[in-house]
Amino acid sequence: MEQIKELEEVLELLNTKQYTKLRQYLAELNDADIAGLLEELEEEEMLKVFRILPKDLAADVFSYLDMDNQQKIITSLSDKEATNIINNLMADDAADLLEEMPANIVKKLLTNASPDVRRDINHLLRYPEDSAGSIILKTNQLTKGKTDMAIWKKAFTLKQLNEMGKHCAVGHLGIEISAYGENWIEAKM
Repeated sequence: MEQIKELEEVLELLNTKQYTKLRQYLAELNDADIAGLLEELEEEEMLKVFRILPKDLAADVFSYLDMDNQQKIITSLSDKEATNIINNLMADDAADLLEEMPANIVKKLLTNASPDVRRDINHLLRYPEDSAGSIILKTNQLTKGKTDMAIWKKAFTLKQLNEMGKHCAVGHLGIEISAYGENWIEAKM
């Protein structure tokens, strides 16, 4: 019932061209609810309302949309707008989206993406979905920038880390640690 009232309010503000009020109204809703409202609109209305959203909110809402609507929106945006969305998505969400897009659009989006985002997406796209590498990179993306999440209690060398893993699941799976930092680890299998 509440969503019907919200949808009616959005349509009323959109049809009467009260875009500032619409922007303010949407900013008071949560991301998932906005995505739900967008998915109830006709394509043209959805695109208009999406463009009205503040940039940071638009990127958050975008991740809640189904893949078809994400594609419709991303292909309707300018290069700058689309790049802003890609740069503000979690790397795994961006990779999932790009896997479904035509090659020419993927190339354009990746060319314009920030170097860090481009590196993370390219890295993810090399791994099969739900593979260990894909899951590790997704986890790293979730913890990026959280400096209080160090994973080491003391310093180790690569040789020591690999030696410790020899007689456990790491060794049995043939995982070899190739690099590490304060809150990340990279390994080959």
